[in-house]
Amino acid sequence: MLERAVTIRKLLYGGKPSYVWTGRIIEQTDSGVVVEATFSHPRRDLGYIVLEPGDRWVESYFFDRWYNIFEIYDRAGQLKGWYCNVCTPAHLSDNELSFVDLALDLFAYPDGRYLVLDEDAFARGREEEYLPEDARSGEKALEELIALAREGRLPRHH
Repeated sequence: MLERAVTIRKLLYGGKPSYVWTGRIIEQTDSGVVVEATFSHPRRDLGYIVLEPGDRWVESYFFDRWYNIFEIYDRAGQLKGWYCNVCTPAHLSDNELSFVDLALDLFAYPDGRYLVLDEDAFARGREEEYLPEDARSGEKALEELIALAREGRLPRHH
């Protein structure tokens, strides 16, 4: 498969645009795609990771799973960790890839530690707007991500 450019659209629940970026598809199967992107924003310290211009992101999107997984590497190629979004399965149409974010996230460090992020925002969404089956799928996805992190089975594309 030839690599191709793709626009990624992160949507809020209900379909409102949240964030848009570009990358290039480097792998594609029937169950998902892997996209490579470069962080091009100013340095951002999130408290648990520092994102810097030039960081390489290798983003795994699944058409049948309620999460995606972003491997984050510094410019020297050192793995910083994995940022995992709990979200609807990805949808690819032509050169656009989209997913609906469910607010709940997991960050995993290369040494096996992990942090669950935005539990309060997920709880609010569950109470106020998420369909019950979507909330259950999100909770199950978080359990699966935690198991992958604990077992050292998060993807590594180098």
